[in-house]
Amino acid sequence: MTSSLASRAVLSLSMVLGAWRAAAAQESIPWREDLGEAQEEATKDRKPLVVVFVAGWCSACATFERDTLPSPLITAHASRFVWVKLDVERNISLVRINEVRATPRIDLRGSNGTTWVRISGALPAQQFREQLDLFLSALEGKATSIAREVDGSSYTPLSETPGGFRGASICYSNVGYGPLRLGSQSPFQSLRFGIDPRTPSTLAEGQWEVHLSETWVNTFSYDPGKYLLDYEMLDSRFSVSYGVLDELELELGFENRSGFGGIMDRFINEFHRTFGLTDAGRHLFPRNQFQIQLTDGRGSPAVHLDNSDAGSFSNALLLTMQHNVTCGSEVLPAIAYGLTVRANLDNKTEITGQNIFEPQLSVTASKSVGDFYGYLSLSYGYFGAQHLGGIQFRTTQWSTLGAVEWRFDSEMSLVLQYLISAGVSKDLGPFSAASNEITLGWKWELSERTVFELGLIENLVNFDNTPDFGVHAGLTYRF
Repeated sequence: MTSSLASRAVLSLSMVLGAWRAAAAQESIPWREDLGEAQEEATKDRKPLVVVFVAGWCSACATFERDTLPSPLITAHASRFVWVKLDVERNISLVRINEVRATPRIDLRGSNGTTWVRISGALPAQQFREQLDLFLSALEGKATSIAREVDGSSYTPLSETPGGFRGASICYSNVGYGPLRLGSQSPFQSLRFGIDPRTPSTLAEGQWEVHLSETWVNTFSYDPGKYLLDYEMLDSRFSVSYGVLDELELELGFENRSGFGGIMDRFINEFHRTFGLTDAGRHLFPRNQFQIQLTDGRGSPAVHLDNSDAGSFSNALLLTMQHNVTCGSEVLPAIAYGLTVRANLDNKTEITGQNIFEPQLSVTASKSVGDFYGYLSLSYGYFGAQHLGGIQFRTTQWSTLGAVEWRFDSEMSLVLQYLISAGVSKDLGPFSAASNEITLGWKWELSERTVFELGLIENLVNFDNTPDFGVHAGLTYRF
């Protein structure tokens, strides 16, 4: 008897749980995240669509998703529509086409994709159900099928999407203008093409971006009887990028580096004299000279380069594929990874053993907190067995970029970035240690498609293995 009652109780409980699960499954909204596929489904099944544009940083969107959409008043219509939810930061091309200027935005569309009702704002469940019912009645011929706008901003405030350069970009809530596009300029790192630190991209599907930059640095390091580095370097870069998808970017770039005499020598000497700083032996050597003098030692042969070796010494093409994994949220950062392949061109013979192709991998993250953006980039590259006048370079290299951007104005920001790069040479004293480079930058949005950047490079951490002073300028244009 007891066993029979227990069996009945278990059976009844199983039936109740089964019914509850079936009801829960029936009432849940089956969301799609691809508008094209959802449109095909709607056309095939002759169902209307509900297209919801939201953003992770939009508090009204969170209210709509938490309070309105799970309501039984709404889920009762789950099977009558094809439901699509689109994150505006991941679908910026659709945002532009559909003229989404604030979130949340809900479009009620016929099975052919025609928008009948456009709702701006997070309507409560009862009001949203009324709009769904009116829409269905119109489709059935029981009401006038006139496209209309519904303003729901009285219930919750709308979150406007930004305008200008970032307004047509993905991941704009966690990615600002970004750090200066600047690789290592330290001694030996600058003698061969190193790693280009990257940040999560904001380039949207179908967009093109052209970037041009020039970096001019002065290097002076002197230890009597051991080494003398006295030269300047010009790093010229040009790249064209294309947004294949909102999540995928391809970039083709060209880079040239040239070495020459110290044109900035007079300015730097006067700066040191004005502030009572030591010139570290600059006065012992004539100005405007290109000198790399390394004595032999620790098994390394001597190296002597002078003005006859000045000029363009490295050229390369770079092809980069970058995938934005996520734009992040109010809590999580935007994350991306990129693969770069550098093809070395007609480089001078002083640097020997270069591979034709050099691969690099980078992982990057970006997060906003108020008016500030933080960036972190970790990169690793393989270069092969390279030599400079018999001095062996390391075959691999890593770098870490940390940066903080302060967006103090709607069209300007200040950037402080710190780049650490592994030493390039082996058994060469301070030049075998990691370099530390600090750059203070300024970015200005000249127009909604153009951003100008300017940076100053100083040797505040490592005086031997860091450029003495440098200036960086760049221009980015999107179309």
